[in-house]
Amino acid sequence: FNWPAGTFAGQQSNLVFETVHLPHDIEVNFRITDTEGDGFCCLYGNGYVKLFAGESAEEESALLAYEDAEFEFDLSITFRVGPAPSVAPATTSSPTGSTAKAASIGSTSSSSCDPRDGGLILSVSPCIEVTVVLQLDKFSAETSWFIDSSDGLTNFISRPVGYYEEMKSQKIIETVYLPEGLEYQFKIIDFMGDGTCCWAGNGWYSLYEGGDIEDTSTQVFYGNGDFGRERIHTFVAGKPETPAPTSSRVPSEIPSGSPSTTPSYSPKPSVTKYAVEVTIKLDNDSSQTGWFVASEDDTVIIDRQPGYYSGNDTLTIVENIRLEAGEYQFSVLDTNGDGFCCQQGFGFYSLYANGDLLLFRDGKFEYSYSESFSIGDLPTLNNAMSSSKSAPMLRGSVPSAYKPNRKRNHVDHGT
Repeated sequence: FNWPAGTFAGQQSNLVFETVHLPHDIEVNFRITDTEGDGFCCLYGNGYVKLFAGESAEEESALLAYEDAEFEFDLSITFRVGPAPSVAPATTSSPTGSTAKAASIGSTSSSSCDPRDGGLILSVSPCIEVTVVLQLDKFSAETSWFIDSSDGLTNFISRPVGYYEEMKSQKIIETVYLPEGLEYQFKIIDFMGDGTCCWAGNGWYSLYEGGDIEDTSTQVFYGNGDFGRERIHTFVAGKPETPAPTSSRVPSEIPSGSPSTTPSYSPKPSVTKYAVEVTIKLDNDSSQTGWFVASEDDTVIIDRQPGYYSGNDTLTIVENIRLEAGEYQFSVLDTNGDGFCCQQGFGFYSLYANGDLLLFRDGKFEYSYSESFSIGDLPTLNNAMSSSKSAPMLRGSVPSAYKPNRKRNHVDHGT
């Protein structure tokens, strides 16, 4: 459910009631924002927020949460509605001494997961274990993070502002559970907009599949603490779900008497894939920007065509991809032929693997710019085969005629 800024225009100083219906016994995050960064209190009135279970706002016994409106840009409240689970919840390792504003008692998730779309339970899916590791700075109360559905409409896990108030400069390890095979957004936010690094400490964070954080092959992504106000990663928890076969073979009770002529199936050996973090700092017209990664044989492994980031002007976007060992080409595109820099803003891109910098460059180019890099056991190529390409057309609002002449590879690339 979403009430964007402007919904309550004309309701100054009014008491507003909204009733919504939620699935039983799930953890819900209520997030309220103020575009001017001064809440809705103090000089402008005595605003507050109350959440009740049921349709009556007068039953104090049904009160789930109460907060005054003395905040800045964002206030998050986590609560749970409905009866207690009938089975014991799965264990979640939570840090001690936290001050999360949780309106109910219980673990972050249970042993079965409910994939949801807009608050509606669609099916029951097995859980996958995910571990979040967070190195905080000395202002730990400013750090928050959320795991939402890829469309941003459903929140699965939340650690709001203030949750880590008593954990200054500590390393946090938390294990949570998510429905397997779905795509998610991991968003980390710093309330004061200076990340978790630099003069305040050497903060960083990472996410793993499973609980073994010593096994680097299970690392889904890694990020340093220099992210400003926020950074977003997209990832898939486990393998995407595959439909069950429509029929099953039942062995014959009577042997055929002759040997089978069909060779037995031997599965391919598993291939190690390495996590690569792609960071793009967009300019004032994000719709013009795109990029792709191609293999040595010019097969496009993953691409983000211009228009993919529309509506994300000036934001820093972080995506995590998985690549097999080998050599690749990273190409960045701009349809207007002016890169993503200068008069439109100060953009850049970078590629990291396991904390090591592979590529970094500002957004000063024309229609395209390409660099090569290697991943895995091969020797690293330092900006080899870099090139910049200009499309044969005048600059302006007309889209670029340049399109990468490459084969599209639609196999699962592990993003």
